Amino acid sequence: LIYALQNALLQWSSGHMGAAIWMVTYQGKILVTAMFSVILLQKQIMRVQWLAILVMGVGIAAVELSGAKEGKQGSMGNAAEQSFAKGFLMLVCACMCSGFAGVYTELLFKRGGTTSSQSRKKSVWLQNMQLASFSIILTLLSFIMETMFPSEEGQSSKGPDLATNFFRGFTQ
Repeated sequence: LIYALQNALLQWSSGHMGAAIWMVTYQGKILVTAMFSVILLQKQIMRVQWLAILVMGVGIAAVELSGAKEGKQGSMGNAAEQSFAKGFLMLVCACMCSGFAGVYTELLFKRGGTTSSQSRKKSVWLQNMQLASFSIILTLLSFIMETMFPSEEGQSSKGPDLATNFFRGFTQ
């Protein structure tokens, strides 16, 4: 759910910011991930790692404060609708979602999915299979929906083309 929110925020923010500034700012997720790692996982970060994080943070701040804009950004179709502040806020929220979700997933894996009533930890392989099962189910549902209700491009004169639906996005 957090990753879905993150993806939505990334899509919305990309419509309000230039691509170069968006990419540099999104690297701030590394700063947030480090912060959540220290808070949730009680990780010890060495001085050289803090220095690297600080240098990256200064680099992000320099790009943001420079007021850099893409050359043709003003002539874009949605230039009148763009709001840098809105895009920046959405991007910061996406960074927070990304950092939290990644660290929380690591916390669950390290804890092994055990609760006080369970004495045996689940293997990482089993946990990966459990996580993958959700994406398999969603992919199968999407495939079934596309097969039952095909669009004009995925349809031949004989009906829906299963190979086209199954491999959509992987081939031409």
